[in-house]
Amino acid sequence: SDAEFIPCNNVMLGIEERILVPFSHRYRIRNKLDVDYTIGAKCPLFTGKLLAEALDPDQIDLAQRWSGMALLGANVDHRILVIKGNAGAGKSTFINVVIGIVGHHNIGELRTDQLGGRFELGNLVGKRVLIGNDVPSDFLLQKGTSKLKSMVAGDPISAEIKGVTGQISMKGDFNIAIASNGVVSVRIDKDQEAWGRRLLALQFDKPKPKVKDTALLKKILGNEKPGVLNWMLDGLDKLRKDDFKFTLNKKLSSQVDNFLMSSRAPELFVEDCLEEKEGAELTKEMVIKCYHEYCKERDWPMGGSKDYPARIEAKIAKMFGITVSNSLKPKGKDQGTVKGWYGVQIIDPDL
Repeated sequence: SDAEFIPCNNVMLGIEERILVPFSHRYRIRNKLDVDYTIGAKCPLFTGKLLAEALDPDQIDLAQRWSGMALLGANVDHRILVIKGNAGAGKSTFINVVIGIVGHHNIGELRTDQLGGRFELGNLVGKRVLIGNDVPSDFLLQKGTSKLKSMVAGDPISAEIKGVTGQISMKGDFNIAIASNGVVSVRIDKDQEAWGRRLLALQFDKPKPKVKDTALLKKILGNEKPGVLNWMLDGLDKLRKDDFKFTLNKKLSSQVDNFLMSSRAPELFVEDCLEEKEGAELTKEMVIKCYHEYCKERDWPMGGSKDYPARIEAKIAKMFGITVSNSLKPKGKDQGTVKGWYGVQIIDPDL
């Protein structure tokens, strides 16, 4: 089938045996890569400088397998790659190298705040990899996020194209990568297990090099593209040998778990830090201050200021059956009342 071949710039490449065949009209070629295939080409800067200085070996292996899947133009294991890292740690360079190989014409911009819009999915028709680069921490809290799972699950999804009457159906098998300097929270609702199965986490968290090579991306794309293609093809070989399934070791799994836990920060804060106590009083201001410290200690985002106070309130009500009161009189203050809770206190006041 056509899926057994990848169209490179200079040749059709049979992905299993790396057989080279000339272009022919019998291959319904779409999504040609933006790279020549060169037997034996290497990429020492990409692997030795960029990846080895930014990632551990097991993470490099994960990055390689995902990159191999990106060549296929189909998300065969229905995963979403979330890349976190310090500014300057190399994640944008990694993404831009992948874009350079796959080709800008095959890349779509992932905009979760627009996914509910009428023509947004239609704009992505024909794209094979969707990238959300340098996204804010609330990127996966947008309303359109619920569509993401169907966009990678391999199911048919409907889209509208501007100027075309009616809807078209397309397969939701986009490869998706999201990168952020901070932790990105996800709207889990009651779906933690499902998100756990969907996510791959890659952390560029080694210290950034003292002297940054600002021309590294240019050098890699200028000299090593065929080598990076071979590295990606090796990743595809590894993935195929594992029946196109990403198997995560304990460390990689725990990174996904940590990512999901940070998304439940308001609820976990209440479970970990608050307790019921007769006669206790706790102001909303104190709760927010302690929540801020709780998240800071764990390097977790607090979430949107419109979002987390309501979630903390709801969790307190659910856990202790105590609703917020408008009539607390803070100690040491003679006038006025504030919002807070009667009968709840911080477990560790020195948090």
